[in-house]
Amino acid sequence: KPEAFEEEETDPLCTENAETMRVTQAGSLKRHKESKHEGLGYPCDQCDYITAQAGHLKTHKESKHEGVRYPCNQCDYIGTQAGSLKRHKESKHEGLGYPCDQCDYVAAQAGSLKR
Repeated sequence: KPEAFEEEETDPLCTENAETMRVTQAGSLKRHKESKHEGLGYPCDQCDYITAQAGHLKTHKESKHEGVRYPCNQCDYIGTQAGSLKRHKESKHEGLGYPCDQCDYVAAQAGSLKR
């Protein structure tokens, strides 16, 4: 269950972001409101990290405090999250990617094409 904490500073774009989040994912808006407006979150007991999602806290602890790593069995790459290793393998070893329609760039993640 999320714990209460004090938010140091509010995001000036908060209202605009909340509207965008409400339209795309109701769960994201709920987490946003809890963490940014109600002061709820999942704090790390070993550092000052706080997140709105319990799963993110677990991943944080594993990678930052427990040293969990995900090495690639085909090269020297070592990921800090299982998803990072999966994306690495897909883009570097399986040839999967998201090509830009305006240049030769090929992204490992679809969201990277927006940049």
